[in-house]
Amino acid sequence: MPTEQPPEDFQTQVLTELRSINTRLSTLEIKVDNLETKVDNLEGDVKNLKVELNAYQKGLDGMVRMATTIVITAGAAVIFAPLIKEIAPAVASLIKP
Repeated sequence: MPTEQPPEDFQTQVLTELRSINTRLSTLEIKVDNLETKVDNLEGDVKNLKVELNAYQKGLDGMVRMATTIVITAGAAVIFAPLIKEIAPAVASLIKP
C-alpha cells in the first residue's frame, strides 16, 4: 500500500514538476521563435531567388532572340548571295542609260 506524503511534500513535488514544465516550455518557445526567424529568412531568400531567376530568364530570352536573328540573317545572306550575283548585271543594265 502506498504511503501517504505530507501535504507539504506533495505541494513541493508538484511545484517542482510545474517549474520543470515551465522551463521546458520556455525552451520550446525560444526554439519556435528561432524557427520562425529562420522561416522568415528563407522566405526572403526565396523572394530574392525569384527576382534573380526572372532577371536571368529575361536575359536568356533576349539572347535567344538575338541568336535567332543572327542565324536567320546569316542564312538569308547565304541563300540570297548567289541570287544577287545573278541579278546584279540585269539591275546594272537597267540603271545605265
